[in-house]
Amino acid sequence: MKTGYIGLGNMGGALARRLLLSQELTVFDLNPAAVATCVAAGATAANGVRAIAEGCETVMMCLPTSAEVRSVIFDPDGLCAGLRPGSLVVDMTTGDPKATREMAALLADDGIEMIDAPVSGGPQGADAGTIAIMVGASKTQYARICTTLTTISPNVFHAGEVGSGHVMKVVNN
Repeated sequence: MKTGYIGLGNMGGALARRLLLSQELTVFDLNPAAVATCVAAGATAANGVRAIAEGCETVMMCLPTSAEVRSVIFDPDGLCAGLRPGSLVVDMTTGDPKATREMAALLADDGIEMIDAPVSGGPQGADAGTIAIMVGASKTQYARICTTLTTISPNVFHAGEVGSGHVMKVVNN
């Protein structure tokens, strides 16, 4: 399963570097220095989000808000332009549960799955592999992504259906 990661800021960069300890990863960020850091750790750089979608079955992202997630997915050269049926989008952003459920429903119309997996514990926890990951997904989706998430941290919690991870994150905060 090829994996891509979008959003390599303080949190996303640390999460992507944890993934690189166990698998190949294709990455993209608007900040070339963040991409270069991940490439130095063994990642492959993509020239945009569409390129990640075209080459990966699973696309993970950690962005500032659900508005940026929506843009990355649905803009004309976004993920939807390259995702195939059966692809899985994993939103690790601290996002809006309602927005995530709406995006997941739109993607499902094209046979693409979306789950939420926000994190808590800060960049230090992400670097150390101790971060908490709260997953909103069906049982089947959770089984599909659990092994990948546990390479980031063993502290992975299935919170319920899509959007539930974001709800748990808000309660945790």
